[in-house]
This record gives sequence, C-alpha cells and structure tokens, in this order.
Amino acid sequence: MTTNGPSGIRRARYGGSVAAATLLAGLLSGGSQASESADGPMRISYDCGLASDVAVEAEITAAYPGEAAVGEPIEPVEEVTLTVTVPSDALAALVPAGTTAVTSTAALTVEVTQNEQSAQARWSRLAAPETALTTQGTSRLAHTGPVPTVTVGAPGEVKLTASTITLDITPLGGAADTPRTLTCEPAPGAEAAFATVQIPDAAGSPTGGRPSPGDSDSAQPGQQDRSGIAVDPGARAAGPALTCPTEQPQGEPVLDDVPMPPPGGTVREGHANLRVCAYSAGISNVLKQNGAVVINDPRAEPALINFWGNKNTFSRGNPFYNRNDSVGEIQVPDTEATLLAFGFMPVSAKISFETGQVSASTGTIGRSADRRDFAVVQFMQSLRIHDVSVNGTPLDVGPDCRTEVPFRVLLTGRVKKGGIGTYKNVLEGGLLNGKVTVPPFTGCGTGGEDLDALFTAAISGPNNDLVLNQAMVCLPDSENKDGCPPAVPPLPAHIPTDD
Repeated sequence: MTTNGPSGIRRARYGGSVAAATLLAGLLSGGSQASESADGPMRISYDCGLASDVAVEAEITAAYPGEAAVGEPIEPVEEVTLTVTVPSDALAALVPAGTTAVTSTAALTVEVTQNEQSAQARWSRLAAPETALTTQGTSRLAHTGPVPTVTVGAPGEVKLTASTITLDITPLGGAADTPRTLTCEPAPGAEAAFATVQIPDAAGSPTGGRPSPGDSDSAQPGQQDRSGIAVDPGARAAGPALTCPTEQPQGEPVLDDVPMPPPGGTVREGHANLRVCAYSAGISNVLKQNGAVVINDPRAEPALINFWGNKNTFSRGNPFYNRNDSVGEIQVPDTEATLLAFGFMPVSAKISFETGQVSASTGTIGRSADRRDFAVVQFMQSLRIHDVSVNGTPLDVGPDCRTEVPFRVLLTGRVKKGGIGTYKNVLEGGLLNGKVTVPPFTGCGTGGEDLDALFTAAISGPNNDLVLNQAMVCLPDSENKDGCPPAVPPLPAHIPTDD
C-alpha cells in the first residue's frame, strides 16, 4: 500500500510523473449519453509552408456522439487520432543528415460553432510514436492523446472544424535532436468540418436556436450564460494545486533495473530543462487483508508530482537505443483505509507516506519487430499509521508507528505485443504497476503496550500490488502552457497484463 508516480503514482502527458502516490479516487466526468452515431475519419489538405508541390494531408478520427444535452460535456466516445501524412523525401529534408527516425507532437486548433457563437478548443496534447524515416513514398505521423470537452448552453447543432496544426518533429539517430516546427493551415477551399453534434431542446427538437432572455432563469448551475460555449481541457482535481511548483527537483536519477545500451555504436548524451508536473491515480492492495487503498484522493486535497522532465537523455542510431531519465518529488497527503483485520475485525486508520526522490527512466531498444519499450519508475518510501480505531473504538498507537525501514517501490510499464509499453514516458504518462514488500512495523503502542507484532502480522509482507495511472503533464513554461492546469486521470480498474 504505497504509491507515487506517473502511471499510477503521480502523471502524467509526460508522465511524468511517476512517483509515489498521487492517486485519485475516481472522479472523471462521463461523456455525454447521446446517440451512438459518430463521424468517420475526415481527410483535409493542409499547407505547411513547404515547397509548392508538397501535399500534406491530415486525417482526423474523432468519434463524437450524434446527440448531447445542454450543459453536459461533449467529448469523443473513442480515442482521437490526428494522422499527418507527409511525403517522405520532404520530411527527410527537414531533419539533419543521418536521422533514422522521428517522433512528433501536434497541437490542433478546433473551431467550435453553434447558433452564431464560436469558441476555440486547442488540442495541444497529441503525440505520435517513433516513425522510421525513409526517402520513398509517404510517412504517416499518427498522434493520439486527450482532448478538451465542450459544453454548450442552448439547443442547436454544434460543429467542430479543424484549423491550424502545429507539428514539433524531433529527429532521432542523427547529429542533433532539436525539434523542427511546422505550422500548417487548411489549404484554400479545403472542407475542414469533421464532426457535428445535435443538441435537442426540451421538446426533443434538434434545431433549437438561441434562447430568449426569459430562458436565462433555467441556466445550469455554474453557467453564467446558458447560450455560451465552454471549453474545458480536462477533469481537474478538487484541490488548490492547479499549476506546477516553481522550483525543479534536484538530484540524479537512480538507474537500478534500467536497461542499458547493448554493445556497439556511439551513445550521445544530452540534457533537457523541462519543468513539468502531473497527477496520477492509483490503487494498492493489502494482500493479507484482501483489501485495497486509494492514494492521493482528489476529493480531498491531492498532491502534484513535480518533475524535472528528461533531465538526462541518451540516444544511438545503430543498434538503436533511446532513453530519457527524469527526477521528481511529491509530498503525498494522508489516506484513510478501513480493512477487515484477519477477516473479521474492522480496523480504520490513516496512513502517512514519506517518499524519497522519484526516478523515472523510459526508452526504446531496437526497431520494428525487435522493438522493446521500457519504463522504470522507482523510489524509497516509508509508511506511518495513526488515528487507528478497532471496531469503532480508538486505539492509541502513538506518534511513531511506522515501517522499521524505508522500502523500495519499483514500477514498470508492461510490454504489449509489438514491444509497445503501457507507459509511454514522463510527459505522456500511462499505466505502471509493480509488487511491493512492506517491512515489519516498529514504534506502535503507548504506555508500555507493544503493538508492533499486530501491525506486522496484519500488513507486512510481499506481493502487494500497486497500479498507477499517470496523466499527461502540465508544461507551465511552454508558450501556450500546454496541459495546464494538469488533468486528473481515471483510477486504474485492474492490474494490467501482457497482451
């Protein structure tokens, strides 16, 4: 029963976030419950400022519901994909000689219109995996990630139209890894509307217009203008921490259990100065009690994990190897748990976490069929138990009832078929999991009463599962403050398995 991390520990879009425990108790606004109709992929021609004969196409796959309700968030019912197709020779011309692959992130501006009103939604947290660079045919950069919800205050058709795309393309395996930025606009005459959602009025008519002034009395709670369009970048925690700490964590990452480069080639080292933070949601079980604990409950005042993202970077072209090391810190709030001790006695307690530096290393070894992603997050942690009651009766365990030594938490991203991991990187986050061994307890009891053996028998031992889901990170120093304020991820539903 521990945690902190980005894929369960604390997220993140750059997952950061990986650490000891910043788990949520499962608050995510649900999608609209309208019809199941969805718009298919939309292909749009774009002008990216390249040579006049270079054709760039964007394909947007965003399955929105056919209908939604006034005052309820509108969001895709499936994962959104923005695939940008570029002639391979044009892409190769953008990056240094010797580049063997690229990764990219994308930001898409979406115009939202309804009843002569409009708003902009910026899809700024889309990322594509590594794509091998060739000089023949076309290259497809498929970006996925969370997108903002849209809420409207009146009946009428809502239309979503693609506008500017900003691509940051990072070369791999070459002489430099500085991103190349492309700004792309829809080509003249291109049809760029990719989704429509009907908002019926109270009578069920989908053609409603702006409400009359008298309708304002029926505005939904929290809406200042019932006829307005609100764009929300994602679910947020209930606590006050809405932006990253101003100071970056210090220290060097721990590299235990991190895959090192295989023999051959020259590994290039680099350094990034990314100040990021994220939320994570996680669960940890107490094997002996057949129970589970939620950590960093967002309904209270959850903590953010503060990361120095990609502090150290390593890359090599042949054999291919890429790794990013990050360090983080978090002060996890107390959590409360109620378990049936020994199967019959209800015991409630508060648990305090003392978490050391968080180290997160992610990367890829090999290409194509030999590709293997890896994600290793680790930190030291101690537990302290207090405010205990047994069957409703307070039990004074004293101020220093804790694990007798700090214990190591090691979390990894499961590797799926094709070598792809469940945790992408600190910036994008994902799922992490591991098994924790809780040491014996010491210092439990007052007035000469020694309760160490009781808590050791009830809690201590190996094979306690820990699963963390980190959301994408907030980048407070970016021009558009991408991902800020940080979003809250859903609580993991199960222990991930290889598939």
